[in-house]
Amino acid sequence: MSHVARPYTHQVNIPADRNNPTAAETAVELHFPETFCKRAWKVIIYFDGAMYLYRYKDRFVVTDESLDLTEFGDGSPEAPLGAPRWTGDSLEDLEQWLLQIADEYDDDGHIPGWEA
Repeated sequence: MSHVARPYTHQVNIPADRNNPTAAETAVELHFPETFCKRAWKVIIYFDGAMYLYRYKDRFVVTDESLDLTEFGDGSPEAPLGAPRWTGDSLEDLEQWLLQIADEYDDDGHIPGWEA
């Protein structure tokens, strides 16, 4: 299935690329595709407010509340570590990644707020 991610009308969550702040201005925040399966949506809903989707430099990027679009830092106070949760070339790959998370959480059985 071919998924389509629509951009938000108003970009609310301004992402960061600490390696190239000017380029970060080109990132577009997207809605997660409505055509993702229910299991993928279970993960999206579980991480509501802590997982965001962007189109950046011809790739899809999922980030957390840090809104980091690229890997950054060495762990020092001057350059704390940061990275996106996932980067990939297709929404189909993103859906598969979300399904892997669902499988891992189901297998774990002890994730607060997650029901298999």
